[in-house]
Amino acid sequence: MNKQDDNTELFHKRMLSLLSDEEEQAFAARIAAEEDFAQEYQEYKSLAEVLIVQEGEELKKQLTTLSSVASKSEPVWWKAAAVVAILFGIFAVYQWAPGEDLYQDYFDPYPNVLVPTTRGQDSPDSILQRAFSKYDREDYQGASVLFEELLKQNPSDSIQFYWAMTLLNTEQNQKAESVLKELMEEFPQNEFKAETHWYYGLVLLKNKETEAAKDAFKRVVEHPGTFKKKEAQELLEQLP
Repeated sequence: MNKQDDNTELFHKRMLSLLSDEEEQAFAARIAAEEDFAQEYQEYKSLAEVLIVQEGEELKKQLTTLSSVASKSEPVWWKAAAVVAILFGIFAVYQWAPGEDLYQDYFDPYPNVLVPTTRGQDSPDSILQRAFSKYDREDYQGASVLFEELLKQNPSDSIQFYWAMTLLNTEQNQKAESVLKELMEEFPQNEFKAETHWYYGLVLLKNKETEAAKDAFKRVVEHPGTFKKKEAQELLEQLP
């Protein structure tokens, strides 16, 4: 099932959830018995599918227009209920579409736990020390260059993980996703396994790859450690 089908299914469920059991039964009966009503519902649903993928402000304008049109329609309970439910269903689906908000709520930079840096040390001796010194000072762009240089000299799962962290912190999301995926494939038992799945899930979520993100969060929950297990479960419960 593709994302459009997922949105349609969620839309339909949310629409029905706004009706009582009796209204839902009557609604279904009218769809089965009245061709004109069934066609009208399909037209509204098709419009909803278009609106779901629109930007937020444009969606609000469309909802306002539709609400105005609906208020002028014939005052029959089933038609009013269907229109109102559809309008709320569209908005609910859009509101629940994962994106930037959840990423911002759950993302925090991973700390340096590998190479302690000495405060006041202006010129660390090695590239590795310089890279982590920049990382600790939140100079993620500078650290990224040095981590990439280190990887060219000697591939390392831990350095690749921190390189991915610098990419996330400089909003290079597509590249970060690629680097984290490569890390999991080339180093399946890497030192930061749970952490890798966690950040991979977050960047997938930010890149609007919800189903893949859920798989990543499930791996965090299933990991024997405790890293972000609670947060991963919270996200799984929130995502559609």
